[in-house]
Amino acid sequence: MNRTDLPFRKDYLRTIISKSETIENLWTTCLKITKEMGFDYFSYSIQHPTPFTNHKTYIYGNYPFETSRLLNR
Repeated sequence: MNRTDLPFRKDYLRTIISKSETIENLWTTCLKITKEMGFDYFSYSIQHPTPFTNHKTYIYGNYPFETSRLLNR
């Protein structure tokens, strides 16, 4: 897989990621896909719907600490 394949692999990625049953498995899957695409870092977010506008969003990834800190602001 290379970067130019990404638009055509959306369903493929969604299928693989949706099969992850644990956070650890999701992490491993994301890291593998990231490396296959030629990137070093990834991030993903999970948003838990809550009443009205008070959504809880969690951001995960393997970016260096300083970048991660900025993403979580």
